[in-house]
Order: sequence, then C-alpha cells, then structure tokens
Amino acid sequence: MTSGKNILIVDGFATGNQYAAAARARGLVPFHITSGLEKTSSLPADFMDKYIAGQIAGKYEKCFVMPPTLEEAVQLLKKYHFAAVIPGTESGVIAAEQIAHRLGLPVNNPALLYARRDKYLMQKALQEAGLAHIDCVLTEDVETAVQWFKKSGHRRIIIKPPCSAGTDGVKSCASEAEIRAYFEHCYLNRYDGIGAFNKALLLQPYVEGDELVVNCVSRHGKHVLTDVILYNKVLTSGGVPMYEASRLIHKLDERIQQAVRYTFQVLDAVGIQYGSSHSEVKLTASGPVLVETGARIMGSTPAVYYQALGYSLIDWSLDAYLSNAAHERNARQGYHPKKHFMAKFFLSFKEADVEEITALKTLPLLSSFVSCNFNNLAITKKLKPTVDLPSKPGDCFLMSEREGDVLRDYALCRYLERQCAGLLYRCKGEELSAREQQFAQALKNRSYPLAAINRFLYGYDMAYKNYKNSTLYILHPDLTPCQPGETGCIYVAGAYMAKKAYDMPCLHTENFVSNPFYTTACANRVLFPFLYNTTDKAQVNQDGSLTFIDAKTGRKIRSFSSASSRAEWPLTYTERQMVAEQQVAPDSNAYNAKFTFKIEGALNAARLQEALKIWVSRYRLFRSYYPMVNGKFAHRLAKEVPVHLTRFSCTVQEALAKIEQLNTPYDLTRAPLFRFVLFKTGPKEHIFHINIHHIIADGTSLIGIIEELWKLYKNKRAKKFHLEKQDFLDYAVWQERYEDPTAKKQFFLDLFKDGVPENEMPIRTLRPEILPHATQVSRELLFDVNKIETAARRLHISTALFMTVATSLTLAKYCDSEDLALGMIMNGRTHPQTRQMVGMFVNSVPIRFQPKVNLTLAEYIAQSAAMFRGALENQTCPFELLAPLLAPKRNLSRKPVFDVIVNYRGEIRPYETAGLKISSIQMWQATQIDLQFEIVRGVSGMSVSISYSDQLYKQAIINGILDLFEKVIEEMTAPAPEQKPLADIMDLPAKQKDVLLKNFVGQRVEWPLQETFLDVFARRCQEQRQQGKTDHAVVYHQNRISYLQLDAWSSQIAALLHKQGVGKGKYVSVLIKRSELMPVCALGVVKAGAAYVPLDEAHPSTRLEYILQDTQTDVLIADEALLPLVPNYRGKVITTRQIRQLADKPAVAPAWPAPKPEDIFVVLYTSGTTGKPKGVLITHRNIQLLCLETRQFFAVTAQDHTATCAGFGFDACLGDWYPTLAAGACLYIVDEETRADLHALNDYFEKEHITRLIMTTQLGRQFATGIKNHSLRQLLVGGETLTPLTPPADYVLYNAYGPTECTVYVSFFKVDKLYPRIPLGKPIYNADIYMVDKSGRLCPPGTYGELCIAGPQVAKGYLNLPQLTAERFVPNPFSQEKGYERMYKTGDVARFTSVGNIDFLGRRDHQVKVRGFRIELSEIESCLRKHPLLKDCAVVVQEDKNGGKHVAAYVVSGETLDTQNLKRFIEDALPPYMVPEFILQIPAIPLNPNGKVNRAALPNVSEAYVAKRSYVAPESRVEKELALIWGDILDIKPETISREDNFFDIGGTSLRATELSFRVREAFKESMPPATIFKYPALKAQAEYLEKQNRFSMVYAFNERGTKTPMFFVHTANTGAEAYVPLVKKLPKDQPFYAVEPHNIFSSEPPIRGIKNLAKRYVQYISQVNATGPYILGGWSFGAVVAYEMAVLLRAQGKQVEQVFLLDPIINHSESEKALTRQLLDTSFFQGYLNNDPLFLRFKKLGFMDKLIENNKNVLEDMFDYTPSPYDGPVTIFKAMRLEAPPKDVDKKLAQQMRKFQIFHRDEPKNGFDKYVKEITLCPIHSIHNYMLRGNALVRIAEEIFSPRRGPKKK
Repeated sequence: MTSGKNILIVDGFATGNQYAAAARARGLVPFHITSGLEKTSSLPADFMDKYIAGQIAGKYEKCFVMPPTLEEAVQLLKKYHFAAVIPGTESGVIAAEQIAHRLGLPVNNPALLYARRDKYLMQKALQEAGLAHIDCVLTEDVETAVQWFKKSGHRRIIIKPPCSAGTDGVKSCASEAEIRAYFEHCYLNRYDGIGAFNKALLLQPYVEGDELVVNCVSRHGKHVLTDVILYNKVLTSGGVPMYEASRLIHKLDERIQQAVRYTFQVLDAVGIQYGSSHSEVKLTASGPVLVETGARIMGSTPAVYYQALGYSLIDWSLDAYLSNAAHERNARQGYHPKKHFMAKFFLSFKEADVEEITALKTLPLLSSFVSCNFNNLAITKKLKPTVDLPSKPGDCFLMSEREGDVLRDYALCRYLERQCAGLLYRCKGEELSAREQQFAQALKNRSYPLAAINRFLYGYDMAYKNYKNSTLYILHPDLTPCQPGETGCIYVAGAYMAKKAYDMPCLHTENFVSNPFYTTACANRVLFPFLYNTTDKAQVNQDGSLTFIDAKTGRKIRSFSSASSRAEWPLTYTERQMVAEQQVAPDSNAYNAKFTFKIEGALNAARLQEALKIWVSRYRLFRSYYPMVNGKFAHRLAKEVPVHLTRFSCTVQEALAKIEQLNTPYDLTRAPLFRFVLFKTGPKEHIFHINIHHIIADGTSLIGIIEELWKLYKNKRAKKFHLEKQDFLDYAVWQERYEDPTAKKQFFLDLFKDGVPENEMPIRTLRPEILPHATQVSRELLFDVNKIETAARRLHISTALFMTVATSLTLAKYCDSEDLALGMIMNGRTHPQTRQMVGMFVNSVPIRFQPKVNLTLAEYIAQSAAMFRGALENQTCPFELLAPLLAPKRNLSRKPVFDVIVNYRGEIRPYETAGLKISSIQMWQATQIDLQFEIVRGVSGMSVSISYSDQLYKQAIINGILDLFEKVIEEMTAPAPEQKPLADIMDLPAKQKDVLLKNFVGQRVEWPLQETFLDVFARRCQEQRQQGKTDHAVVYHQNRISYLQLDAWSSQIAALLHKQGVGKGKYVSVLIKRSELMPVCALGVVKAGAAYVPLDEAHPSTRLEYILQDTQTDVLIADEALLPLVPNYRGKVITTRQIRQLADKPAVAPAWPAPKPEDIFVVLYTSGTTGKPKGVLITHRNIQLLCLETRQFFAVTAQDHTATCAGFGFDACLGDWYPTLAAGACLYIVDEETRADLHALNDYFEKEHITRLIMTTQLGRQFATGIKNHSLRQLLVGGETLTPLTPPADYVLYNAYGPTECTVYVSFFKVDKLYPRIPLGKPIYNADIYMVDKSGRLCPPGTYGELCIAGPQVAKGYLNLPQLTAERFVPNPFSQEKGYERMYKTGDVARFTSVGNIDFLGRRDHQVKVRGFRIELSEIESCLRKHPLLKDCAVVVQEDKNGGKHVAAYVVSGETLDTQNLKRFIEDALPPYMVPEFILQIPAIPLNPNGKVNRAALPNVSEAYVAKRSYVAPESRVEKELALIWGDILDIKPETISREDNFFDIGGTSLRATELSFRVREAFKESMPPATIFKYPALKAQAEYLEKQNRFSMVYAFNERGTKTPMFFVHTANTGAEAYVPLVKKLPKDQPFYAVEPHNIFSSEPPIRGIKNLAKRYVQYISQVNATGPYILGGWSFGAVVAYEMAVLLRAQGKQVEQVFLLDPIINHSESEKALTRQLLDTSFFQGYLNNDPLFLRFKKLGFMDKLIENNKNVLEDMFDYTPSPYDGPVTIFKAMRLEAPPKDVDKKLAQQMRKFQIFHRDEPKNGFDKYVKEITLCPIHSIHNYMLRGNALVRIAEEIFSPRRGPKKK
C-alpha cells in the first residue's frame, strides 16, 4: 500500500459512495469535493443542493465545495496527502485529473484531458491514431447541420452535446424537420444536466450494430478487462437510442476479443493510463468502432452484478489507483464470470396514471429473478412513453448459473412488456385482459405459454430447402412480431443467410438492423446478430404460412401454378427482346452462351452422351424454338430434340480455336438451340463445351443444373436440381396475365429525368457507323476476395456494389465525367418461385453514378447505394421498354443509354465425381457494346477483365483502364478510406503519370532565350552590311523594303517615339491600313522599348476606344483617314504621313536601354467574357522562342518567301512576321482584295514564289483541296478543327494549334495522308502540354480533359485583369522546372492518343473559335441584352457539315424585331467576326430541368430562315447550279433555296462569300469575287451576272492555261462535263482542257436530233473558245461519235484537228440489238439505273431527271440511225475488253442476249470504224465500258492522251 491513507472522491453522487464504503473497509479515509459543475447544471438549483446533500451525507470524512479557482483548490487539499483522486461520476472526471496532476499523483496523459471528455475531440484522437472512428462534425449552426445531413447521405443521424452524460440531450434525427426542431430546444449555448456548457453540437451518423460496454482498469498504461456487457439498443418513440436490455458476456468469442483489443488501443489513443474506464463500442460489419469512452467507472451498478462476476469493480478500480501488486494479481486472474446475468430495462408505449405496480408481484415469480427497481414510477405514479433513460418505468435484474433460465425469463419480460403490460403496471380504469389473466396464472403455475414465446422469439422457419438453419421473421416497424392476419416486413437471420447476404447486391446499411432476438438464442439455435430487411412484405396466415404482398400496391403477389399444355406459349419480355434483336442481326452470335470445362480423368464419352440426353429430357425448355406465326414470334416446343455430342481429338489450343469456329449463330425458328462438343486433348484429358442460346437459359440457371449433369454422369437416377413442378413456361403464362412492366419504369425515368448522360469514351478517333461486337478480351486482374469483402463490409455495401463503384470511378476518370450511365446485368429472379428456375431471367438495367470529385468516398457510396437499391427493386423492368423512352433517337454506333455494362457473377466451381476432376475455363461473350466489365467472384479470388472491340479501343487504352481500376481497388481497400476525396482515389497510378510527364511533353532544346528578336534582327542587318547585300525584308505591291532600309526606318520611328516619352512599360497603339507599314511601325515601337498594340480598322469605334483606354495609350500611330474611328482619343498622334517622311533617313543608334526578355513585346486583344476584350501580354522571350522553334521545326531559311494573310491584330501575324525576319527571309504582305479571293491569292503566290504561309483552317482547307499550287513548300492552317482531306501533293500541309496566350502555336501535325480525324500533333520543342480533368489531375491517354500548357511560350498574363490572370495562368502542379512554373489553362478540351498526338474536341466554356477568331459567346450575349426591346437571348455556335462553324443568336421580345437592325446594333459594338450570321426571334428560350438553356431544343436557324419567306423556284441551269452550291456552303437543303433569296440573309458571311467565290470559279470557270457577291447577294442576280460573264455557257473550262493544243471532250449520253473529272486530275499544268455540256439537257431550246446535227452545234460552241484551231477532240461512248463527227466538220472547214480520242464508241447495231434495247427502255431497270447511279447525281440535284430519261431514249435512237462519215485524220480508239455483268433485275433470257451483243462489239475490229478511217490506233483497255475512267484503265488512257507526243504511236 502507498503511505497515504486518504483518498479524494470528486462528485461522488452514485458510484462515489461505493468507493467511500470500499475505502473505509480497507482502512482508508474518504474525502469528498464537488467539481463545481453542479452550480451550472440545467437542473433546478434547489434540487441539486438537496440531491447532493442526500447522496453524500454521512459517507465521507470531510466534504469540500470547489473553490473558484483550481489553484485555490490545490492549496486547500494538498495538506491531506491524498493517495488517489477518483472521479465518482462523469461530471467529476476533469476536476479529478486536474487536482491529481497538481498534487503530483500518477495521472492520465494531461495533454489529452479534453479528448477523454469531449466526444468530438475523442473521435479526432482516434482518427489521428489510425483507429476506426465515427466521422462527425461540430457545429452551432442549424443550416450547417441540415446541409451536412443532406450531403452525407445518412438516413439517420445522432445529435448530442459533445460533453453530455448518458442520454441527456441525445437525439436521433431522420429528417430536416427533426433537426430544426432539435436545435430549437437543445443545450446549444447553455448548460446541460451535468453543468457542461455547450458552444456547439456534435453530429454523427447513427451506427448500426450490437453495442458492447467494455469496462477496464489500468495502471501505468497496463489495461485489465473487468467485464463486457452486450446491450440491446432500440430507438424509442422520441428518437433516442435507448437501452432495452443488457447481458453479461461469458465467453469471449473472436468478435468480442477483437472489440477488447480495439478498446485497449482506444485507451492508449486518449491517454487513459490509471484507474477505471468505461467504453461503449459498436460491433459493425466492418469491425468494432468506439461510440465514447470515459475515465471513470460504470454508473451505479447493483451489488448482485458483482456476485455474477465474482469480484467487485470498485475493489479492482482502487487496486489500479493504489497497488501494483494487486493490479497484477487481478490481471492474472483473467475474465471468468461466475453466473449469467441480464438486466431488462422496461419500455413504455403509452401514457396513463398508474394504479398499481403489478410487476412487484409478477416478476419475483421468475426463477432467475434477483431484484427490480420501479422507484421513479412509485414516486410519480405517471406512466409515459419512454423517450430517454430518465423516463423508463423500471428495470429487472436476472441471474442464474444456467444461461437458459436467464434467457427464458428475459423472453418472458419482453413478452410481458409488449403483450401483457398489465402484469407490470395496472393503470387507472383498466382491467386485466383475458390474455393477461391467462398469462398471470401461467406464471404462478410456472407453466409458461412456450408456443407464444417461441413464436415471438424465433419467427417462422423458412420452407425453402437451401435456407436451412435460417429464420424468417414477419415484423412490424418496431421489430415486434406480426400475429396471424397481420402484414409486416420480411426479415431474415441466420448464419448461412448472413454470409450470403453480404455477397448480395442488395446489401446496404439500412437493410441490416440489430437482431432483437439474438441475446435470447438457445444453445441449439443458430442466429446471427443482424436481421436483414428484405423490404418485401408478407401476411401471416392462420396456419403459419405466408402470403407475399406487393410492397408498393399492397396487393397480394400471385403465386403461379402449372399452366395447361398448349401449342404456343407466350414470350416473356426478355424473350421478345432477344428474338427481335436476332431478327435484326441474324448473323450475330452475341446471345450464344459458352461454357467450357477441362476434365481430368478417365472420361467415358458414351456415358456422358447418355447423361446429356437424360439432362435435356428433364427440362422442356431445351425443346424450345421460336417460329413466326401470324406476323408474331411464338414460343413452341418440339416433340423431341436430337442430343449429339460432337467429338474431336486435338490439342488444347486447337480445341479452343475450334470452339470459336463452331460458335455460329442459331436459327431461332428451329430446335435445338444448343450444342455439345467434346475434345480429347490427352490420354486422360478432355475439354467439354456447351454452347446454348441465352433465350433458353441464363448463367444462373446453367451454373445450377450443370452440377446435375455431372451427378447424372455418375448416377442416371440422380435427383433433379429444380424440384418444383412449375417451370419457365408456367412463369411466362403468369407474367403475361399478371405482371405489368410499366409499373417499374418510373424509377428509371426519374433517375434520368434530366436526360441520359452521353460521355466521351476513350475510343479510337472515330466510331464505326454500326457498333461492333467485342473481338478482344483484356488481361485478367486478380484480387484477394477476402480483402474486398472486408472493405465492402466496412463501407456497409455489398461486394457487387463495391466493385461497381470501383468501375464507375475508373470510367469517370477515363471519361472525365461526373455523370455516368452504366448498364448492370441483374438476376431478375424477384418472384419467390423463380429463385432456382431454369430460364432466361437476367435483365440489363441502366444505373446512374455521379462521382463529383469533391465528394468523399463515404458520401459517394451513400449516394450510389440509394440509387443501386432502387435499381434492384425495379430490376425486372424490360430494357426494351426503357430504351426508346430514355434514348428515343437511336444511334447505331452506340448502345442505347449506356456504353459500358458490368456483369458481376459467381464462378463455376470445380467439381469432382466418378474419378473426374472438372474445372471451368472462362469464355467471354461477343457482346455488342463498347466495354463489358466481367467481374467474377471465386472462392479465393475476384477476377476482373474487359471485353472490347479493337475497332473501338486500342489495347494500350484498355491496359490503362485496368491499371487505374487496380489502383482504385487498392485505395478503396486501404485502411479508413471513407473520408478520401474521390479525386485522390481516381488519380492516375504513378507509372501512368510518369509516362505522361516524360513521353508526352515537348523535347527539351537549349536555346539562347537571353537574347531577344531585336538582337537577332540586328545581327541579320549587320550581315547584310558586311556582305553588301540588299535583300528584301518586306514587300507590299511594288513597295520593296530591304533589311537595311527596314532597320533604318524602324530606328527612326523608335527615336521619334522616344522623343514623345515612349519607353519601357508604355503601350503604343497602331491603327493603319494593310500595307508595308504594319511591320515597320511595329518594329519601331518595339525598338523604342515599348509594346505595340495593333488595332483593326474593321472593329467598331467603341472597341477601339476601349483598347486605347485599357492600355492608357500615350501615342497612337494612325492613318489620318482612320482617326475618325477613335473620336474620343485625346492622346498624341503620329500619322503615317510623318512615318513615311522618315523612310529614307539613315539609321540612328538608340540612346536608351534595349528591352529585356521579360519585357512586353506586343499586346493582342481577344474576345472577353465580360463583354470587353482582354489584352494578352506577349513578351520578348515569347517572340524569341517563336522564332527559334519555327526556324528549327520548319527549316525556315533566307531563301523563303513568307506571305502574311492574317489580320494585323491576329496572332498568326506574329508567326508570319518575326520568324521570317529572324531567318533573313522575305515577308510578303497580301492586300485585302487578294486575300479574299483564293484564285487571285494563288496567282500572287506563284508570281512572287511564295514558299510558306499561315492561313485560317477553313480558308486553308479550301486552298489545299481546290487549288493546285506549285510555289509553296509548306502551308500551316489553324484556328478551327481541320476536317479530313487528301493533302496536296506539291507541298506539305500542317495542322497547327496554339492559343494567343501561348504565342501562336504549341503543336503541329503533318497531314501526309487522308486521316479519318486529323490530330493537332505533338508538343513542339520546350512546350509541356497536359490534359487535366475537373479536379486538376492528369487525364490518361484517350481521355478528354482541359488542355493546359506550360513552358517559355506562355504569355505574361492579361493586361489590367489580375483576377482573370490568376484563374487562367496558374502554378504548374506537374513541374517545378525553371521556365515551366506557370501553366495556362486554355479551356480547350482535347486528349492524347496512345502515341502522344493531341486529338481536339472543342471548348469547355462558352468561348469558341469561328473562322480562326476566338469568340466569347457571353460577350455577344452581353451586347444583345443591352438592346431595349430584348427580354431574353441565347447565343450558340453551330457546326455545318463542312466542318465550319457559325454563330446564331436567338432573341425573345414582346415586339416583332427587324433582325437587320439588330445586326447593325451589334456591329456598332463588336467586330464583324462576332456578328451572328443568324438572328432568329422565338417565343421563349427553351430550358432543361436544371434551368439551363436546352440547346438541343433550339430550332435550326438556317431552316427557320428559309421557312419564313416566300419561295420561288430557281429556273435556269445556272440558278439551279448556284442553289446547289449555296446549299452546300450554308448547310441548307438546296430545294428550299429561292431565286429571290439573299445569300447573307440565310447564313452567308464574308468567309462564306470567299468560299462561294471559290466554288463559282470551280463550277463555272468564271470569276465572281467576294466584292461582287456583296454587290449581287440574291441568287437570281448572281446567276444573271454569271450568264453575262460566261462567254461560252455550254463549254466547261477545266483548264484554260497553257501553250499546248486545247482539248475538247464531248459529254456522254447521260452525263455532263463531270464525267471527265477523273481524267482532268491527271492533266498536265500546261494542257488546256474543255468539256462540252449536254445541249439537249441544259438548253431551253428544243432538242437537236441526230448525231451529225448535234456535232454542228458543238462545233459552234468550241469555236467560241478557239475560232481557228488547232484542236484535239475526244469523247466517251456517245460523246465519242459526236466528237468524231465534229472532227469531220472541222476538217471540212479547213481547220486543223491534230488528234481524235474515242473512248469505246459503239456503232453497227443489229436489228435484234435495237429491239432488245427498246425492250429494256420499257423496264423499271432503266429508270432505276438513271435514278440510283451516283454518276447521274448532278442531274438529279438540278431536277433534270425527266429530261435525262427522255434524252437517253433519243440518244439511243440517234445511235441506231447513225452511220459514220469518212475521216482522213488520225484517230485513237480505246476499246473496253471486259464484259459487264447483266443487271440482276433483268430477265435471264434478256441477260443472255445482252451478253451476246457485248461479245459482238468487243470482238468487232476497231469498233467498226476501219471502214471509215484510214489511220486508226487501237488501245485495248482491260475494263468494262462504264469503268474506263477508273483505276488502272484511267492511268493507261491518261498516259496515252497526255503524252508529250501528239497522240500515241500506231499499234
């Protein structure tokens, strides 16, 4: 013993008095002190005073009142030399420890003092120690509490004061209303019952599970268990978790031992080292977790409890405080209770006045009764519903050496409480019921009604044989049993069921509740501590049987019986879907289910075949087939089906290959729909394969009955797996009669009420038009199933949901989406009778996940589990019903609703029988979906693989998905993952990040970035001086400026500016027309040390003046003529007249410091979100890097001539100008008129020998595809998406990308072939490009994210916009390398392909690029909203079919608006490129359910424009041709374009005018410049203009240039000039070539009949082009004979015809051939041929088909009547040598005749012309007649016709 004899008890109101008595028994002297908290208690002061006085009176040597301060208390107490200071109650803990510490006594860790009292700090201490804990939040604000409740996803939470005791102030809340009500009356900002002041309240989820009390004593940190109590807690009517009973635990099973070990860790974590501790621990599915602990002994405990233990907790507690030896002795004794003990705490469910406490008479009759306590009730005589601990009526203590006695008597107490409350307390005005009287007599006689008790305790045993040792309960909401006739929820318990339930997808925290019957279990009963709430309902019948009840409708669920036999059975919804899909794709094997087994041992094949026959015969579904009957599919049964076991002998690999070969589609109209194959692969090794159509059975069916097959192999009389009489056919009859699938659809319609999310899957560049079937299966991941199940239990979800959540997170990352739709394959067996039934029940249902990156895993799981539960409840809703509702517009390239499906299933387990070892070989199914996640749960492992099509996905992408999936699983199975943000869980694995940061960034090149462009330019000029050169630097028209002139002139400008005070940090704006002065002035400003600001004269005054104000421009360089554009500018002006006066002056050396690399070079203004443009600050370093990388990448040399077409304020100018001048090359400035006309532009290029330039994407594409250029070596296009094209052959085309903020371009792609989708290439030198997701993390290859750029290309920021600069120019989280510390967020959405190219998708925000200009749609909206008549508006960008974009505005007003006036209103404020092409007035802007603009619901603007005006059809051929061109450019149906339409009113723009000009030149060979189009905007006027310009309307000029003899080719019978397009593509540059158009189709004159008459007219036409000759003539088919007669006529006129080329002319038609041809003309074949052959598409579009058909008949008659004239010139005949197959539509006899005539003409020498022509060269062509201008035939003909010699040599 210690030397001290005195002990001090703090607040010894209850157990403190027991301490005092025990101390005196040991010869110690007890003293008492109050903690002072009684003074602040919420209880009445007089009550507290009387209570304290009554409790401590006469029990202590001396009693003290706590002084005002702790120091005073210590001074008061230290003279008594206390051996220990012990808290007697919760309120005394802190004071006791503080006093002990100040008195120098051993004490618990002072640093964690408040963590032992404050429950919030307590949980945080556990979290810091890495122990299981309950997530909680501390708040004083009710709104914060409500928001936390909503966000958390918890259905029920606990709110309590953090320092309360017992149930004081504790409340369970399940709704917002309950939370708000609690906050109104709680202990917030006031004192509670024990006097603690609560500044905030603690919120935490209600944790399900059994609750233990683990009591310990500790000394020097060594913990000893004193007792373990199991509490049964229920939620009272007041919503408070209330103790209903407690039981002393005797045997510490592993679950309890785990809780004890955990408790010891908790004590360490909160610093409890001495004395008693009382810990409340919940046993959850994932393990023990602390509710709270206290450094004190358990509350008042009856002495009888110590009899059960065999020792006193008070004594052990004193030992821990006072004696090492005694503490060690207690530890050695261990935990061995002597007797069984329970306490039943009675609950009341009504309010009444108590007449008599009858329990005092009835309870002592119980054999294990010890004592009871109804003191409170005896005093108040008031019975109230129990809501908390103080309001319980009383309790009863039971103890016995026999556990059965205690359990039985506890059951009786519960029965009394619920069924016979009158035997506990008789209330006024009440008499005992008959039941109560009967039970009272039974108690007296010890004859308890065991049947009633057992029914109450054990529920109803289930009838299903696979659920033995399980118990089914039908319970009310308060978990009391239903009596016969009552309806309740079905709950299941039992060791077997619990295990299976954890594996079921239904598992969710709310479905599992503490089993109130668990503590009453007898030794021979197997129960489990949880009840599983199936959510199904049932009614208890009088005989104990059950009737299932529909939980929603309350109707009884009909069971089904055996249906009467019939010829045709109804189809279930699943069957209907399958037969429909099989009919659409009869060659598909997608529904072939494959099961393959490896068999080891001596297999008897004949015995297996016999077993198969018996097996098949047992299930009539195997005889199914599905013929079409009366237009509908029916389900029929064959009388019998053959059962064949096909056998092969081969290797394993050959067997697996053969299985795939045999996997052919089934014909559903014939039975059987199965195949069995056996492969012998070794002496005692076989592979057995079952192939069966899914319409017969699903995997669940087959897994069950396959085991039956092996039993049949062993014993022919083996029992059937499914013993019930009813089968799938009976179910189909039942479903047809009673089941309504539409009742289930509402859940899914609500789930996707705001639309089905469509995500960008990480596919290859383009989707095939038809979704392909899976062709590949990925590698397999294998996980520890125990680890996954443990993690799932910890998260309170099923393994299936756990794996599905992991799948959703993986896909969310790979789609960069926070909204996903997945398909889930569901079991579909919701009817109780279908659990084991053989048939096709599975169904795919759509489920929706919304993994917001800021959610924690716990929050996401709570959200997902609720959705998942709903999907399970509605899983039988047919997908065929949902698909058209959720995805009404079917896209054949994608699966409706979802792209990914998850199949979670069990494995087919190994089986041994008859000396055979049978194991399953996994076989995948060729499903038609993007990805299928196959998740297979085995005994020891969980495997995951992905099936996919290699047409859609590259293997590298699939491997990346699996790598991330593996990492997500690792994160989710780590300790305490609940609070991890999803962004962390979904973050890429380290190895993927390393690849992206090392292999997907620009190559590092060391460049002299300490220099500036001015240094390089000065060096170039010095070289010119030293070498005496006068090379041109800048050219504009005739103005050619040498490098030395440019240097001198710009230095003079710099000196002038310097005199005006211009220098570093200043901005000089330049407003001049397009000329050589643009680079001259810019260079002068930069030399002065300032930055230049280019202004575009096309911009409105308001914009120009805003820029001048924003830059605080001191000096403006401007053309005098442009100064009226900035009338409010008051600064200094230098005119271009002054500038030109400096041109011839010598260079001056600067007298001011040169700019530094970090100084601003230029400010370029782009569109801004606020309605104002924003200025991008580009530095000298940026420009220097641009020059270096351009010269390096594009090999720019001094010999290059660079044309600049870009506008002065466009960043492409920088890419044109400065790299050119840095390289010593020449810069050519293209004037306004020329740059708008592509043909004029090409002429300029070739004249000036231009070698390189940058163009906007759409103009560049037109140029590259439509114009042949021979001067360029490279063309860069950029600004928009480049649609696929065949690249030019004569120069290199690059697709460039780069925002202004990163100095022109950061990536390039060389377009060297036709790509289905043209990427942006890879990062250039020294540029790092990242794809970043919504959480700021790296996206994997294949995934779209925001494109971000780091490196020296990144500009300094935005002028005067610090907030926007901070938002867009951010610290680089991926690199700290010098020069890469900042990253620019472009707002562009793109992805890396697997090889590192950038694939561009679009914009993330409202900013877009149109015609190369960056536009903020919000800026246009902001401008529109300033219009006084507008109520609302929306501005969108729409893409046309040619890859271009246009801006459309939708406006709402109460008045009819003039859209032209509205356009002018916009033009006054915004640049021309920002004026919408279309403005459409509509009644209202359509919104989606989220209140956002529903862009899909906006009407098509171009079609709406067309529909609004009157229509007058185009008349002439030119008008119709123009309408076709307009329609193609404007993306409007040509047949809707009126001849009165204005090009600009229906969507034309300046860029489209340029395109129209180009297309007109192509189609008519006439120039119609953009200026002319603006002058004549109407279709009719443009046609009239062209007709006036066209010198020869019936002759199409393919090429007018060249010195060679012009060629004239005549149209065929059914085409115009377009027939010769393939030949023209082989045309030499200097060969003029013309084609004669068909007069009889295009002319409004009467038709000309007769070939020679037509030849006369055509000679007139070609004479308009070439009046004197010489000529080369040619033609194909009919055109050949017309050309021949033209040659005859020209020779007769004395004109020279050098050569005549005839492509397979046909003459000499026999009478029988004429008759056959006329017969064909009368068949449908002929019209079908002309209408459907693409060769005649031009006439069809122009509306000339009737004319064409009539003309064709006339042509044939003219051919029949034709005899050639003699000709004395050279003729070359190209003869088709192959026969053409007769059309399928033609009668066989006619086809034979056609072939006969083809042979005649093929074999006719020289096509019959040898009679009329002396000089004939014959060229045999191995082609049919119609294909002569294709492939090798075309090559051969072109070689002969375009040979340098005049025609081929004679053959």
